[in-house]
Amino acid sequence: MLISPPSLDRQPRAEQHKISLIRLTYGLINRTILVSDALLVVLASWLFWRITAGDHRPLHAFQALTIGFIIAVSYAWLMRWGGCYRVERFREWVRPQADMLCGLVPATVGACIILQAFVVNAWDRVDWFGGFFLTIMIMLFLGRQIYRPILWYVARRHLLRRRVIVVGSGALADEIVAHIQEPKFLQDYLLLEVFDHHLALTESGDGSSARPSNKLDDLFEFAQNHAVDLVIIALPWYAARDIFRLIQRLQWIAADVVVPFARTGFRPQFTPPVEFIDRPLLQVMHRPFKGSQGLIKVMEDYVVAAVALLLASPILLAAALAVWITDGRPVFFHQQRVGFNNKPFSMIKFRTMSIDNTDDGSLGTKRENQRITPVGRFLRRTSIDELPQLINVLRGEMAIVGPRPHVANMQVGEGRYAEVVMQYAARHRIKPGITGWAQINGMRGGIDSLEKAKRGADLDLFYIANWSLRFDLTIMIRTLLVGLAGRNVF
Repeated sequence: MLISPPSLDRQPRAEQHKISLIRLTYGLINRTILVSDALLVVLASWLFWRITAGDHRPLHAFQALTIGFIIAVSYAWLMRWGGCYRVERFREWVRPQADMLCGLVPATVGACIILQAFVVNAWDRVDWFGGFFLTIMIMLFLGRQIYRPILWYVARRHLLRRRVIVVGSGALADEIVAHIQEPKFLQDYLLLEVFDHHLALTESGDGSSARPSNKLDDLFEFAQNHAVDLVIIALPWYAARDIFRLIQRLQWIAADVVVPFARTGFRPQFTPPVEFIDRPLLQVMHRPFKGSQGLIKVMEDYVVAAVALLLASPILLAAALAVWITDGRPVFFHQQRVGFNNKPFSMIKFRTMSIDNTDDGSLGTKRENQRITPVGRFLRRTSIDELPQLINVLRGEMAIVGPRPHVANMQVGEGRYAEVVMQYAARHRIKPGITGWAQINGMRGGIDSLEKAKRGADLDLFYIANWSLRFDLTIMIRTLLVGLAGRNVF
């Protein structure tokens, strides 16, 4: 049966969270405070140099900023090394100030040694340097007075609380549900729903008294419409077959997926267990773009899309006029594709083919397709037809770089892509992209074989596992240089 946990009385099930790559995490807050501290140190250095105007200043502006930068880097490194940027340390008043002094004093001493070595007669104005370092300390102190109410608001609104669903049944599932609902864990975890794994796996219609929402389709619908941070497969390891089947079926959800791990003394070396509600869990899937990675990815998408749309506007206008003059309306082609978290969206392209309402896109487009118009053939060969997808990026439906989105029933050989390639669904853990690692490695054009389909999915999963800003920039540059045209582009 489906269990409705008591915590849902305080958080109604009807409430749906907007699902986004950006999730507020402890790590994101820690790194934000670290960067803020470093900026405050540099800002304090510049401000003190500015307010002490006159020829009696012992340092030039560049020298003052350099010393400030050295202190900022040293201070941030020492604070991070000492674990002083953990959110829980800011819940007190005295501890953050003591942490600040423990990091600032050695960082300042190091800067003084460097200053003495490179600036002649630097210490002729000890009073000036005393004010310099005092200004930095005051600025960091004020920064902590700003952090405290912000962190209080975050805690008050439970913005760091991880949203959990449990899939399983029996004693283990009941134990985990009971643990999550203990008062000491309510601040960190919110139990959204519990699904019985038997019905979830079999999608049974055998006349049992279970409610319809036990079915796997309803679990999928729930995960599509609610932000989920953690999926717990609450099954014992002797049910390994069921565990692996569930992992396969849940692989598209953009969440961490874990399985309870017994305290037997054995610790696997390939992935260490993580602690959750005072018990070890084996993490079998990681949510991509956690914390600051998601923030960087989203900022990259919006900035690149806005700049590209501005620069490409003359090309977009010319292409739209060409389609309208030669083949009439509509100028744009809208097609339902499967996107982030397995949710459909309307992808925009320039219309390059004559209209055929019977074509659902499941078979792709062949090179010799007679419906392609002369203007459309040029737009496709130059990839100009893809430019309107920049609008999809600005609407938050796509990314600049990511797996290419397909129609829901995309055919490969004798079956659907999602059915014949086991790892295909994991591509939906991130936003689909205009270009991607697969596209610049020969995956443009139709997917006409099972081997090509598997290779494309493998390339997309490699991208997800190895993402970095540098990786994205490499893909974008290679797309501009070699990926816009070629024999596989049609």
